[in-house]
Amino acid sequence: MMLHRIALILLILVPVGTFSLSGEEEAGAVPSLSIGAYYYPWYEAAGAGETGWMSKALRGRLQPQQLPRLGVYGSRDPKVIGDHIAQSRRAGIDFWAVSWWGPNRREDRAFGEAILTHADAGQLKYALLYESTGRLGSMREPNYDKLLDDFAYMAERYFEHPAYLKIDGKPVVFIYLTRVYFRDRGQEALAQLREKFPRLYLVGDDVFGGRYREEDARLWDAVTAYDVYGQSMQKEGATQAGVDRLRRNYENAKKLANGVGTAFIPGIAPGYNDRAVRDGHAGRARYFTDREGSKEGDIFRSMINEVAIPLADEKAARTIMITSFNEWYEDTQIEATGGGAGVAVKDDSDTGAYYTEGERYEDYGTLYLDILREAKIPRQPALEPIRVSADGKGFVRGASNAPFAVWGVNYDHDGPGRLLDEYWEDNWETVVEDFHEIRELGANCVRIHLQFGKFMDAPEKPNAAALARLTNLVKLAEETRLYLDVTGLACYHKQNIPPWYDGLGEEERWAAQAVFWEAVAKACAGSPAIFCYDLMNEPILPGKEPADEWLAGEFGGKYFVQRISLDLRGRTREEVAESWVERMVGAIRKHDQEHLITVGVIPWVFTFGGGKPLFHGPRVGRHLDFVAVHFYPEKGEVEKALEALKAYEVGKPLVIEEMFPLKCGQEELIRFVDQSAEHADGWISFYWGQTPEELRGQEPKSMAAAITASWLETFQSHASRRKLSGTEHP
Repeated sequence: MMLHRIALILLILVPVGTFSLSGEEEAGAVPSLSIGAYYYPWYEAAGAGETGWMSKALRGRLQPQQLPRLGVYGSRDPKVIGDHIAQSRRAGIDFWAVSWWGPNRREDRAFGEAILTHADAGQLKYALLYESTGRLGSMREPNYDKLLDDFAYMAERYFEHPAYLKIDGKPVVFIYLTRVYFRDRGQEALAQLREKFPRLYLVGDDVFGGRYREEDARLWDAVTAYDVYGQSMQKEGATQAGVDRLRRNYENAKKLANGVGTAFIPGIAPGYNDRAVRDGHAGRARYFTDREGSKEGDIFRSMINEVAIPLADEKAARTIMITSFNEWYEDTQIEATGGGAGVAVKDDSDTGAYYTEGERYEDYGTLYLDILREAKIPRQPALEPIRVSADGKGFVRGASNAPFAVWGVNYDHDGPGRLLDEYWEDNWETVVEDFHEIRELGANCVRIHLQFGKFMDAPEKPNAAALARLTNLVKLAEETRLYLDVTGLACYHKQNIPPWYDGLGEEERWAAQAVFWEAVAKACAGSPAIFCYDLMNEPILPGKEPADEWLAGEFGGKYFVQRISLDLRGRTREEVAESWVERMVGAIRKHDQEHLITVGVIPWVFTFGGGKPLFHGPRVGRHLDFVAVHFYPEKGEVEKALEALKAYEVGKPLVIEEMFPLKCGQEELIRFVDQSAEHADGWISFYWGQTPEELRGQEPKSMAAAITASWLETFQSHASRRKLSGTEHP
């Protein structure tokens, strides 16, 4: 990375978010869903070692227990709320329908004082689930006296909050059991509510079973079903017949509702078992009991694909509802469990099977979040490898030959400055979340930086664990449809450099580097998600006099630039550079003949105001597939940067592998992007784990975070309407 800007980056140490493109959906894609989940803020934390409220939940009665990943938590704990928001984002959930039992009740206080005030609250939207059984009295003799006052309270406190969910500009309220409280009664109270609050979007929990009436649907802006179990699995068991019954019920309800102008919102659930909190219902497995080899989560996946997606209604912004995010008492939750307790069949009842009824329950971890995420990502054709076009001047996709423009982020370190291969073992879920977020925000390429010291145990011995994690990262890239720019041989953190490495001479050092690249290429070969291998970040050579250190320029404890030789020993710079590039390329090609290779360089032509490229000149560059250069235009010198960029237009694709508004304003950098499109085939910015919304929500506020957030939003807005390199950005 260029020396003149590293100090500033490390000085502010602000995790940089990324940008999104509105972009066109690829062929075969389906419109995205709006996903809501019923959320319960009624839990009280238990003491250390105590089961607390989980004693009234199935998972707390299993042997061994299967507790939430966060333990027996309290709903007002900021760490819990933050983690629940992060889990929801991972799953692609857009909003919570939060259980509400009345003014100043614990759920109300949790919502108003803890959830909406949380630093990460802006990452989701929120609606209220009006709990009729707690506000309107008994089902036999309901009392509607509280209805208007309750909605007045909600309107005053919540409806105008920027994070409150609106459809067609109207605040959304879900009302529980409208099929009981407002069917053939309660119409007068509902009419008064509509008159006093004409701009409400009311969703009735109105659908249950195969018999539905148009006159019932007319009362609501949309209708849905909270009780999935009662009209599917309770009757049919955990079987395909249960899913089929649910679909038929919903198809009929949607047809009738749409016929009178009312929207339909399909509701689905992963399972149901409330035997630890009440009697009367049979528990149901979360896999098909009528299908040999069925696995945990199969029923939820089938409900998504066979019920929710086909019946998602454009009238309700293709919204689907999940029962639930965290209703543990009924075991409908998709919230992550600890994931380490294995599979339980026995429980702590006298018979050992009262709660499980002999079915198996898996400590499922993040399984349901990830299943739901699959639905959020539009279905797309298989990922195609990227190659150089026939004329050698641009990139195209595999067999389709469709033009491709790189639009990516450097994913080099997190907020505290840790490099990816320093935290991916212990914080893998963070990496997964970041990749999903990067893809959702619109990037198609991620540049990763691999440290030599993390991947090599000895000159001839790669580290097996690091390579295994890299393999997982490649699979993650395939799943999220993100291409990887794999930059290697990094020595950014000196403490991770093995002492034996610095003790090697040039030949031995090159040999060890070649072993590194052989191992990395072997792990990555065959995956369509590999965009390229970048041999080293900004390599340099010594001058006429020998150098003493392999690394150059410490900034904030990081070394982004290193020498490939300490002594020219009578050789020209071109001879040394070519020998090294040829050696590294040869190592990669032993295992990978397909993927592109480059070297990301400092544009010395720009820095020194003249000269010719070294690594991308005719002699050295003939071994490389495209040009990668790092540009940070200075204030008032956009034209100078553009002129220097022309020196790297050598008849090959050109990628600006790093760019950021460090020494110029946003408008000038945007002008650089606009005018460089004549020469460039890709642009890569930075992502350090936080979006513009997260940056703006940081406490304490900082100018650096605000500037970074503003730039990312500018970049997002600009890029979404641009044609890059003459092609629509994918």
